[in-house]
Amino acid sequence: MTGGRGTGMALWTWLTRTVSSLVQAIFGRRRTRTDEVKASEGHIVYVVQPGDTLWGIAQRYGTTVETLVELNHIEDPSLIVVGQRLLIPVEGEPPPPPPPPEEITWTRKLTGFYGNRWQAWEQFVKGQVPGITWHEFKDQALIYNPQLEADGYIFRPEKEYLLPEISHEPPSPPTAEVKGLYMTYWATRSAKLRSHVLDLLETTELNAVVVDIKGDDGFLYDTFTQPDISNAELLVGTLANQAAGHERADLDWIVEDRDFPIERYAEVTNFTTLMDWLKRHGIYTIARIVVFKDNRLVGQRPDLAVKDKRTGEPWRDYNGVGWADPYLQEVWEYNVDIAVEAARRGFDEIQYDYVRWPTDGPTEHAQYAQSNTVENRAAAMDGFLALTRSRLEETGAKLAVDFFGYTCWRNYDTVIGQVIEGVAPHIDVLCPMLYPSTFGAGLPGYPQYNNAIAFPYEVVYLSSVRAVRRLEAANPAATVRPWIQDFPDYAFDKRTYTPEEIREQMRGAVEAGCSGWMLWDPRVRYTRQALLPAEEPPPSPPPPIPTYPPNKMGQIVVLSYHNIGEPEGRWQRTPDNFRADLEYLLSQGYYPVNLIDVVRRNLDHVPRGRRPIVLTFDDSSAGQFRYLDDGSIDPDCAAGILKAFHDAHPDDWPLRATFFVLLNADEPGTPLFRQGDTGPQKVRTLVEWGMEIGSHTINHPNLSKATPEQIRWELAVSQNRIEALIPGHQVRCFAPPYGAYPKDISLLKEGYCESEDLHYSYEAVVKVGGEPSLSPFSDSFDPYRLPRVQAFQDELDKWLGYFERYPRRYYVSDGGER
Repeated sequence: MTGGRGTGMALWTWLTRTVSSLVQAIFGRRRTRTDEVKASEGHIVYVVQPGDTLWGIAQRYGTTVETLVELNHIEDPSLIVVGQRLLIPVEGEPPPPPPPPEEITWTRKLTGFYGNRWQAWEQFVKGQVPGITWHEFKDQALIYNPQLEADGYIFRPEKEYLLPEISHEPPSPPTAEVKGLYMTYWATRSAKLRSHVLDLLETTELNAVVVDIKGDDGFLYDTFTQPDISNAELLVGTLANQAAGHERADLDWIVEDRDFPIERYAEVTNFTTLMDWLKRHGIYTIARIVVFKDNRLVGQRPDLAVKDKRTGEPWRDYNGVGWADPYLQEVWEYNVDIAVEAARRGFDEIQYDYVRWPTDGPTEHAQYAQSNTVENRAAAMDGFLALTRSRLEETGAKLAVDFFGYTCWRNYDTVIGQVIEGVAPHIDVLCPMLYPSTFGAGLPGYPQYNNAIAFPYEVVYLSSVRAVRRLEAANPAATVRPWIQDFPDYAFDKRTYTPEEIREQMRGAVEAGCSGWMLWDPRVRYTRQALLPAEEPPPSPPPPIPTYPPNKMGQIVVLSYHNIGEPEGRWQRTPDNFRADLEYLLSQGYYPVNLIDVVRRNLDHVPRGRRPIVLTFDDSSAGQFRYLDDGSIDPDCAAGILKAFHDAHPDDWPLRATFFVLLNADEPGTPLFRQGDTGPQKVRTLVEWGMEIGSHTINHPNLSKATPEQIRWELAVSQNRIEALIPGHQVRCFAPPYGAYPKDISLLKEGYCESEDLHYSYEAVVKVGGEPSLSPFSDSFDPYRLPRVQAFQDELDKWLGYFERYPRRYYVSDGGER
């Protein structure tokens, strides 16, 4: 690290903490002396073992960290030492003591390796031999390998050395390059975006994902999951349990100890299920934590904020966002606690973003807890990362930091505290953000690349080469893994990178010696064509379709689709999105039925534990049913997609849907399904498959403005013409155009059209949108005012997400059993 004052401060901090822990362990303070801790009624004495933490001890004995701190007068909960005695409250019989730590023996032989002790620790010991720390390793390595000192503390490839090992075979560290993408919090919540990301992870070369844990506004979130994962309930606002099966919200103490409740604004649907999927598929998981840009923390604790000299209030950047003061120890500890808990939840790596001082605002008015000098920034950055490293050590998680792209070219901190050599001793991965759009001034010393957006390879390669060389000189064990651009340019010519230009960035990272790359697109619209296909994995059985306890009083979703085609819009769903809808519905245990089945309570054919759902289509548009020139059904129309999905899942997804057709065949150029005289054959095909045809009138009038006779004509003629096209099929359901009802709703139920001498009657009338329907067994169920959920993304996310969170509120079939 540069700067003598920063080095001195870091050394003094380390000495102070070390001496404090030794004094506390050997001599004690007040009532914590080991010879004075006595068991009493309702208490036992516990002797701290290697690898113990207060949190783990509290979990083992059913108490809390706060209770242990208060009972034992512990000043720093992170400082307990092996052999220390703790008084622990217990009720009834105390739990059995923990198993003894596994024996570590220095018997593993090493040859053919060249490097120092730190490199040997990183490559052969860290994460593979639990129970030994870096400091223990570097000292004991000299005891078991006395030749090291004579060789200048360097392992020589021609010599044999001894390394520590334990009785069982440790897992091998991953050797593949990390190829990842960023998944926003909102993407975890959106069925469409989540499916896009998981599909890329499963079918392409990608093997890692970066997930928001503390987001750009300071959100903390996760789910509290009951043992039955299908009955997940939400805990919004904090990371929760599930770390090693613990039974409490593990981050609650982080919040409570600091006397500021983090507001619970965000929500994530079934986050633990997402993590389970990632682990089962071998995906390397990275927890993104936005550090010093923290509007929520500043709002709750303005005393922790960077201050505005003019007002004394929290300073804010040009976006109105507050920043926590990077010099404050409490800000450090808050973020480190989150990092440790994320690691305990199973994340392989912690990635700090916005680990810097603010720039985009009136920085001349920013006031900090210390004088904002280069030396002080270096010391604060060093202290924060040193604290993180020490706390993460026991978890085995790696530590990464995101840096501005220009830091690769500059060896000074540019007033943001980011210097590669300064952070190198504490990190495993440096992640420079090498988006060509951010290099507005071009590459220093390369005027030919001033238009940086046109040189994706050169920007990433030349920047990465410098980062790799500097990091290797400061910490050979650390690696560089840059962020690369998969979002539209905003600084030069507003181009959207082609797949080839994105791959040029990847090539630049690899050829510069980086350990991988990560794609950044906050829209989560990653370019599939830029990614190589994954190696074909061995076939695995499909995941089981979930089932639920029967509940015949729950609600039922009736989905309202219109056209299937490009582009996506409120009244048009793309073929890919419609396919994704069906995949999601099946994965959540839904089972399609016709609308008349709901109205008539004819749901016993739905398998026990499955959830009936109705898919409806209005207007009989071309995108709903279209023939190709060879007479086959277009695989991208609704009928083609439904048929293909049924063929792929014949036992789990029958061909059921309700089509409300518009019989304006009298209008030139607008026949049924808009494809010549093929309409009659299409409706007959749908009915033969098992689907239902309903009426949407003849001329699509607004019935709220029509006369009674006009209404009777539309409903009578439509019903009779459809039934004439499909002998034996009864049209029993009706969808008013625009969702407009007449004042006299009885006109929709049944009537007689004098001009055509035709009777008509309907058993159900649907609205254009609204909400899920009540159960047909409910006393309040009204078949003539059936609400529907419009099938565009926001509404789908809202209502399907609602029933994913609260599955007990949905109708579940009993399979006809009584």
